[in-house]
Amino acid sequence: MNIAVVDGGSDLVSHVRMDGAWIGSIDISIDKATTARAFDISTADLSKNAQPVSNSMASTIPITDGS
Repeated sequence: MNIAVVDGGSDLVSHVRMDGAWIGSIDISIDKATTARAFDISTADLSKNAQPVSNSMASTIPITDGS
């Protein structure tokens, strides 16, 4: 597990990496904290908003040929 903390300007304030955590997950944790701050929303709520639109919802969107 990694824990990244950013300030109001999305600058990294602190980062902690647990022993055995993947090295690549460092960037992921920092990017996740920065993105959450940019949208001013918790990462849990952000993930709900980042899901793709389901086929059932997409079928309700009218598609026109431009004419």
